[in-house]
Amino acid sequence: MEAALKLFAQRGYDGTGIEDIGQAVKISGPAIYRHFASKEEILITAFEGAGTEMVDAFDRSRQLEPLEALAVMVRSHASMAVNQGPWVHMWLRERHHLPRRWSESTRKLQLNYLAWFAEVIGRLRPELSPLEREEMAHAVIGMLNSGAFYRSAMPVPDRIEFLIRHAMALVVPSTAEPKPSIERRPRTRRSVRSPS
Repeated sequence: MEAALKLFAQRGYDGTGIEDIGQAVKISGPAIYRHFASKEEILITAFEGAGTEMVDAFDRSRQLEPLEALAVMVRSHASMAVNQGPWVHMWLRERHHLPRRWSESTRKLQLNYLAWFAEVIGRLRPELSPLEREEMAHAVIGMLNSGAFYRSAMPVPDRIEFLIRHAMALVVPSTAEPKPSIERRPRTRRSVRSPS
């Protein structure tokens, strides 16, 4: 599954064959069929996995106060984007390859997820119009998704925390870390030689 997801992310679903997946895990292409009935089944299974993470975060956050709810959603999404980048690639780019019933259900999940993000933002920022809340939800999710689309030298835990901190601060500026004060070195007096 992991090898298939990486190949789908790199080459696209159409550009990846069963032989490519087999080669990536050092088995023959047909041996893949012992585990999955088809390439399409691999894609469906991957979408189910990504969907489960989204639903879990969605369910947990609905029991919480708005700021805690936002924190749960942001942390879950940041972790998924950084740790499971190929899933995010697929979620955004390969949904049209799913059979219709799966495509419709994942689209519905995506819309509900976005609507809940916007609702939580609205509870925290009541001065925003419904359109502004939706726009901010897209901005936050887009920022978090960026963790799946570039390589970083930053250690994974630091990277996740960085994304979380700045996504939260986009919605609620008061959650941003205070800027560290610039420490000034104390001036040292030059020693003055006494005339000899």
